[in-house]
Amino acid sequence: MQRIAAHEAGHALAIIHRRPDAPPTLTLGTQGHLSGATLYNSPRPSALTYGDVDDLLVVFLAGRTAEEVVFGQFSAGAGGSVESDLAQATQLAIRAELSLGLGSTGLLWSEIADPDRGHASLVLRPAHDAAVRARLERAYDEAKKLITSNRVAVDMFAKALLERSVLLPADIANLWRSAESIRTSCEVGEGQSHKQNPKVSKNYIRKN
Repeated sequence: MQRIAAHEAGHALAIIHRRPDAPPTLTLGTQGHLSGATLYNSPRPSALTYGDVDDLLVVFLAGRTAEEVVFGQFSAGAGGSVESDLAQATQLAIRAELSLGLGSTGLLWSEIADPDRGHASLVLRPAHDAAVRARLERAYDEAKKLITSNRVAVDMFAKALLERSVLLPADIANLWRSAESIRTSCEVGEGQSHKQNPKVSKNYIRKN
């Protein structure tokens, strides 16, 4: 349950930063098996911009990233079915590259009717395969930086989700304000400490 809660908390954090106009709702349930979900309004494919694609890729991959940051390793929870985070991220990156005109191929268009055909087209075009992989990896790196720098918020979201099972947009907004207040207080405290001890460096390592 804790891993699932952290996973959904990662998605929520990414949405706050990358899709602030689409406040999320988080759920945690045990209907036959442990499950979690992050619900939010995503833009229509026809309305996507290059930046939107990158933002959505970060959102899709932030759950897996949160697992890695919080627990030291990720699970297979982000993969599996065609509805999984990895499947959705991969398909979006493929469409951006080969049919939406939002990738490195520019004006190239190639029909992708289903996931199997999409992956087959990548096998035939190694350069496009590399472009899709590179974009996914960049998004994963961005998600990891985001989760790491906002760990307090992720932990607060996950803890509250475990306690309540459902977090509505208003709940998440309140938790986010609390997390930001804590982070600001810590930053102020560190700044005052440096002023009082100007010769002390955080990066100083004493060698014997």
